[in-house]
Amino acid sequence: MKLFEILQASGAKLSVFAAGFDEAAGIFTAWYANHHDAYLSGFEVAERNPSWPGLNTEQLRQALALNISGVGRYDPDKGWTILPTNAPVGDS
Repeated sequence: MKLFEILQASGAKLSVFAAGFDEAAGIFTAWYANHHDAYLSGFEVAERNPSWPGLNTEQLRQALALNISGVGRYDPDKGWTILPTNAPVGDS
């Protein structure tokens, strides 16, 4: 499992846990379709380095070890929550 960052053409970002780039893109497009009525104009998928400065590496290691694909939400107090693509946007 890897952590990906999706950068939308609008500048909005979304974290995704997936096995690879294609799965991350699929998770994002499914999430977008479930939450927006607008046309998806474009996005970029970038793999995040697990040692990226500013990330709590222990919390990230724990989330990656779950081996679950989905949209990632981060809370500094709780760590990562991995949600299905159809979960409400505000869920954590």
